[in-house]
Amino acid sequence: MNNDIPQHVAIIQMVIAVGPENGLPRLRGHEVGGDRMFEVVEHLMKLGVRLCNRLGFLHRNWKRKEDEVFSLFQIA
Repeated sequence: MNNDIPQHVAIIQMVIAVGPENGLPRLRGHEVGGDRMFEVVEHLMKLGVRLCNRLGFLHRNWKRKEDEVFSLFQIA
């Protein structure tokens, strides 16, 4: 294993309104972000990173509509 590869990576996932700005429904923007996160984790695994923590749901997200909060938990 390459010693330059960290054993642990922490990611703070910030969601920007990708969906509406690109003509997609808001939830689809969240789904795209989730898809990208899986790609990032797969890449980290291939590099040899052993542990990855992700913070993707901040306290302010509780202020979203109830159905959107529920949908976010389905994606995660």
